[in-house]
Amino acid sequence: MAILASSPLVGCNSKKDEGPTVHSKPEKHAVGSHAGVGAPSNTFDSILGGKDLSKVDWDKVGVLAEQNLPEFEKFIDHASVSLQDTPETRDDFFTRCIWFVREREAKEVVQIIEQHGRGQGKKMAYGSLIGAYSEDPGRLKDFIEKMPYGEPRSKGFQRYYIETTKDVESFESGLKSLAAAVAPEDRSGIRLGLKMSGGALISGNKATADQLNSLVERTLADQKDQYGDFKY
Repeated sequence: MAILASSPLVGCNSKKDEGPTVHSKPEKHAVGSHAGVGAPSNTFDSILGGKDLSKVDWDKVGVLAEQNLPEFEKFIDHASVSLQDTPETRDDFFTRCIWFVREREAKEVVQIIEQHGRGQGKKMAYGSLIGAYSEDPGRLKDFIEKMPYGEPRSKGFQRYYIETTKDVESFESGLKSLAAAVAPEDRSGIRLGLKMSGGALISGNKATADQLNSLVERTLADQKDQYGDFKY
């Protein structure tokens, strides 16, 4: 589903395969004397390499993420303190680190982000993973539903309905989900995703404005005031 250029997805990668520039499958070699187990702060400092992210030993970060998650989380917290004077670098670093755990269970990934993210780092990490999961709608929806309510979750639903609304039937299904949604943030994200997708269906000659307007009127008849003018 094409994304309308006039309505960019803020906080989400526009390219599905785009992620932080790190090695996603590092070689498995020891971090410290015990492969990262109980690594002292000076070991973390050596992995971090200062405040220049180009000097981070990303291979060892990947090893920690894969082999010893508790130490990986301690390393993130250590780095957050070390980089606290440079918030943008800290947030960029956190986003790159989260890329290493993207294949874990959605609930676990969300927990790591919520517990260890600082500043804009949380939003950046969520946006990165929403882009990464966009090729797998089932995985994307599972991840979104595990996220706490708020702007990143809303952006996630926006992306999900852009990716999955490919014809009149899926548009109608999306409207039913919109009608059933409880949280304002969820409604906002679903609505925007459907509005963008509906416009793309019309421009791609897969639907007419009258068709979509009829579906909107019928499905959201009892919530017209709540959702505002959704018609084409």
